[in-house]
Amino acid sequence: MLATINDLPLLPYLREFSDKIAAVAGTAIRLERREPDKTNVNPNALAYRIGASPDFTPWIIYRNSQEIPNHMILHELLHLRRVVVQGIPQLVTLKNGADYPEDGHCLENAIEHTVIVPVQLKCGIESKKYWNDLVVKLLKKSRGNIPDDPQDRRRMAVIASLDARYCVTDLRVKKAVAKWIAKLGETKFAHEFIQRYRRAHGNKAEMARMVLRAIGEKRLVGLRKYGKKSIPLDY
Repeated sequence: MLATINDLPLLPYLREFSDKIAAVAGTAIRLERREPDKTNVNPNALAYRIGASPDFTPWIIYRNSQEIPNHMILHELLHLRRVVVQGIPQLVTLKNGADYPEDGHCLENAIEHTVIVPVQLKCGIESKKYWNDLVVKLLKKSRGNIPDDPQDRRRMAVIASLDARYCVTDLRVKKAVAKWIAKLGETKFAHEFIQRYRRAHGNKAEMARMVLRAIGEKRLVGLRKYGKKSIPLDY
């Protein structure tokens, strides 16, 4: 069983990424094997997490014992570089005096993907195909599922518009996303949202505020830097 990322035959540039993260964390990135997530459109998708205090060990979760594609490893390393090396805070849910990963990482991932996926896409056709195909799968899964709750529709429109703007390179897929947003009845809303978001892009706190305000979120949330306590986010 794989124990750390050093057990993988990484390409040189991935090894460099990994080593920089390990240097800040003070430990190699750990690997955790889990069963495929059958609720996900990509059951074998990788994920990352940060261990609890006091170690804050960085982890990458993989779903099977088969070869792990380099572009998927790169994606998780980009996530971890943002958190561990660059000190970009994670969006978390605050509850009962503690913080928890934000709603299954849904909004946190959507926001972070607007920064890391464009970097990933520059690294080859394999990444472009993966993201175009993934968004198509998400559209197919959502087809016919129009929520009655306006907040749910806007949440879906926000995430779809972020995917189309920052993760999709195929014009046909972009058009399919636009049709889906129109079906939700949120075309004008999505257009206005993405314009505001683009102005905030690069500032994690402002990016998070744009998303949370757009979907009418009411939960108490915060931002947590690597190895630090979370700070409530006013939005």
